[in-house]
Amino acid sequence: CKYGNMVLKKEIHGFDTNKVRFLDISMDNDKMKWTKSIEENKLLYEHFLLRNNFQSEVASKLNITGVPRIFLIDKSYSIISEHTKIKEILKKIREKTTGSF
Repeated sequence: CKYGNMVLKKEIHGFDTNKVRFLDISMDNDKMKWTKSIEENKLLYEHFLLRNNFQSEVASKLNITGVPRIFLIDKSYSIISEHTKIKEILKKIREKTTGSF
């Protein structure tokens, strides 16, 4: 997960924020440690912490059984693609943002 955040932090500036929005949904157990990591690593996109980890409603609805799990979701909230590797999802975003969602 930390590797993915560092790659995303480096790559995020190359995307048109009118076409793509980045959200990080975490399942960390320690909220203070999670907040500190976001601040220390200067992660400038939106972050959300799921309560109840894999038993949460979000994890259940998205069938999240492991992390990292990265989704590409269109404007109508349909999942276009999902990967476990950040570079794969960034490639897919580049493909999709050259056209339209």
